[in-house]
Amino acid sequence: MKRSGAGGEPVRVLVDGLAMKPELGGIATYVRSVVRELARHDELRLTLVTSMREEFDPLDRVELIEAPDSVRRYGLRVVWRERNLARIVRQQRTEVVFSPTIELPLRKIRVPTLMVVHDLGPAQSPAIYGWGRWMRYHSLLRHSLSVANRVVCVSAATEVQLASSIRMEMSKVTVVGEAGDGLLKSRKPETSRVRRNPFVLHVGALLPHKNFNTLMLAFADNSLSHFELIAVGPLSDSERAELQALADEHGFGDRFHHLGFVERAELDELYLAASCVAIPTLNEGFGLPLLEAQARGAPVVASSIPALREVAESNSAFWVERPLDPQSWARAILAVTGNAPLRQSLVDAGATSAGAHSWEAVATKLAAELLALTDASA
Repeated sequence: MKRSGAGGEPVRVLVDGLAMKPELGGIATYVRSVVRELARHDELRLTLVTSMREEFDPLDRVELIEAPDSVRRYGLRVVWRERNLARIVRQQRTEVVFSPTIELPLRKIRVPTLMVVHDLGPAQSPAIYGWGRWMRYHSLLRHSLSVANRVVCVSAATEVQLASSIRMEMSKVTVVGEAGDGLLKSRKPETSRVRRNPFVLHVGALLPHKNFNTLMLAFADNSLSHFELIAVGPLSDSERAELQALADEHGFGDRFHHLGFVERAELDELYLAASCVAIPTLNEGFGLPLLEAQARGAPVVASSIPALREVAESNSAFWVERPLDPQSWARAILAVTGNAPLRQSLVDAGATSAGAHSWEAVATKLAAELLALTDASA
């Protein structure tokens, strides 16, 4: 793939990374991984706008434009984008804009745009996400789909959700997946908080659709009394208090530990030490946490939902058919942790499943989409 922009120069791509923020680890992982791999393509020259410069510095062949931390709030991000993005496009002589989320400027910019749709949950499940978010999401999605030149869905499940949620021309939609990060080969942290007791691990934010409370209630069952539940991810003081109160109420407060954010090396250690990783989510666009757990050698117990079943090989995870039932989680965890051959088969199949996805392949497909847009507009 050696096509170039005007005058034989690399195609100038502006990546809108304004939606990145610490509490949205999936988006941060996607942008960081895709940008790093796209930067390896000689036919592209990237400029990235983000408030999370620390995620990318140093990074060869990518120009970073730093946005203020205030853009991590949605309303302020919209205002900043409207005031600044068109100017940046002109100054950088941008030929195509790549938006890793559905947030596009309200005023259409004068270059083609490639947009990524990760998750249609807010458009389909207002009871889980809230009606306010449903209304905002629908309005934003309709606008962005009307102005984007090409749309990438991260899974066929997301593409199906998109087709059922919004009436639109599906010929401009394509599917390009994601990948998981492998094990970080570095020394362990000097002070580890990993427990010596057997534990089940949950990784991610505590958004309503993640269904974490159901997993917690599973630990009220006496059959799991010899396990601790360890969670990592973004956590506010009020969320910590509520979760600890729930654990105390159901009699396992001394076996519940939310560690908040952890360093990458400690997360790898947790994956390696976990009896299993539990993913009780009710809706996902792709299933990045599942692949990342499998890539790190952890057996996975996961909700049987379309996106996760699409991403992972059918025998690479233990599937919970009733994800809203705490007893189903208790039984699944016991089935995996109490059967050594089954646990090992999940680890082996998970490694194969995760290995079938790579950020290099993802970036190659995205690069082809970006170049095709510039060819079409030439």
